Amino acid sequence: GSLNPARTHFVIGGTDHALYEIDIATGRKTRTLYTKTFGHKEWVTCVTHAPDGRCVSGGMDSKLCLWDARGTRATDLVGHAGSVSAVAVGGTTAVSASYDKTIRLWSLAPVGRNREQLGVM
Repeated sequence: GSLNPARTHFVIGGTDHALYEIDIATGRKTRTLYTKTFGHKEWVTCVTHAPDGRCVSGGMDSKLCLWDARGTRATDLVGHAGSVSAVAVGGTTAVSASYDKTIRLWSLAPVGRNREQLGVM
């Protein structure tokens, strides 16, 4: 799971392909990050927050989802050929690791700009 930058909510993911945002003060679910259009097609394996409140999740479907800070829209970050095992964010760059034995760097450019893969190791 991941705690948001404001420390008011956390996000957890699971085997049902969805992520859930939980309000820390009340313990109530405030948002489900999964729709037929947006989200993972397999189990969610990892999640973290960006400094601007968006979160990035990885899954067994080999992709990352960059979730809007509000709502249920996500941008797919595709490039891995195996399940994503870890994701971390520093500033506007995400780093992901996968069972395909690669580490990938991703630009988390502001909304409206291209999100691109920055490199593979």
